[in-house]
Amino acid sequence: MVVDLQDTTCNLEGADIQAFVDGAQPDRWPSTNKVAIVAPREIDQYDHLFALTSGLAKRGLKIAVFYDSKPAVTWLADTI
Repeated sequence: MVVDLQDTTCNLEGADIQAFVDGAQPDRWPSTNKVAIVAPREIDQYDHLFALTSGLAKRGLKIAVFYDSKPAVTWLADTI
């Protein structure tokens, strides 16, 4: 799955991020699923995006942030 934030404006708050992470149920996803988030380098809330992806990764979700869609697609296609 690709989440493209290139042309979006989002407001991630710490409490909302924690609630989302706490409510995530990665055990309900097939173990082969991955999430690639594509965000601009100059994103204002990069620290919040990092907290979101780190929290979800700690829960077992395969997730990564990219600045360009090509490496994101390559990562998603990698089955190793």
